[in-house]
Amino acid sequence: MKALVVDQPGPAAQVRIREIEDPRPGPAEVVVQVEWAAVNFADLTAARGLYPYASRPPLVPGVEVVGRVVPQSPDETPRRVCAFVGSGGWAERVSVHRDLVVPLPDDADPLAVAAGLTVVATVQLCADQARMESGEHVLVHGASGGIGSVAAQVLKGAGAGSVTGTLRNMDRAELARAHGYDHVVSATRFPVEVPGTVPGGAVDVVIDGVGGWTRAASFALLRPFGRLVAIGNSSRGSEEPPTGAELRAANTAVVGASLGALSSRTPHLATAYLERAVRDLACGSVSLPVDVLAADRLTDVLGLLEGRAADGKLVLDLTQGVEP
Repeated sequence: MKALVVDQPGPAAQVRIREIEDPRPGPAEVVVQVEWAAVNFADLTAARGLYPYASRPPLVPGVEVVGRVVPQSPDETPRRVCAFVGSGGWAERVSVHRDLVVPLPDDADPLAVAAGLTVVATVQLCADQARMESGEHVLVHGASGGIGSVAAQVLKGAGAGSVTGTLRNMDRAELARAHGYDHVVSATRFPVEVPGTVPGGAVDVVIDGVGGWTRAASFALLRPFGRLVAIGNSSRGSEEPPTGAELRAANTAVVGASLGALSSRTPHLATAYLERAVRDLACGSVSLPVDVLAADRLTDVLGLLEGRAADGKLVLDLTQGVEP
């Protein structure tokens, strides 16, 4: 079969189309014939050799797909499903643990589910990890990114009182507000801008995938009993947690959330998040803009992702297979 392959992950990694072996499913796995494969920041991180849950080189990126389960007997009907695959999704076929495969409802838009499965499930996981309560005020870093584009919708659907988002490029502020944010502030000035957007000048929950100084400044914005959810470190800055003395003095908490780690170590615990994400996307309570990358542009995907050249979530069109 054909796949989009990164032979040498690293700073100058390139993706190319070539033949690889067909997947060999394990006893708890099924094979999915891929139709749509989403593009996530984790794919760029994996291509750069920095994603801990990626397979070993040669690497086929792609953490989420929509497609059809390959029948294992002549009388079995191919079922349309979505799946969190961890890596390997940018291929014509991929094997995946059964617990990470969710049937696609007949009325669901497969493109919308392919684009939103991981990001919606991740925000739901963040809300649970934060033990978010109705009426609480939340700060989300990266309001125009993949997770950021759905975070306000998911959090407000779960009862958040208000959601403030940060942006590196304030030209995208109107787009972020269209995604459901109550307030949009600068990613460089948020420590002084956020207090003016929430009662008492502090927030209950922070969702941070940036790390470095952003995390330290966010910790300082938590009110007593506030929780910071660390979901990544796109800045590649320091991830030193607050000390026990700092946590005690502030009466706050720092927790982590990773759908990739949860799926890799305990796939059965990830099932509920994937199912909830599919329901939200199928009924339209959560939506996000999508940019489809056709077959003739598949090898441009890393450059588009790194340059943040797309306004929506990138999805690869593999309905006709992987062709140059």
